Amino acid sequence: MLRPYGSCLYGFAGDQVYVRGYLELRTTFTDGTASRTESIRYLIVNASSSYNMLLGRPTLNRLGACRR
Repeated sequence: MLRPYGSCLYGFAGDQVYVRGYLELRTTFTDGTASRTESIRYLIVNASSSYNMLLGRPTLNRLGACRR
């Protein structure tokens, strides 16, 4: 199910992270009272991190999480 991804990511310190591929998954977000399901592209990387997942600006914007 992993699809090829033709680019690399760069970390906060400028280090290059190899992308193994990506998956498009339908993901449900909820705040406890309302929920919303979106198709999200997840990039799969080999990297040491204290995070399991990071959401990028396109996803946050689509969810309206960046509105002031």
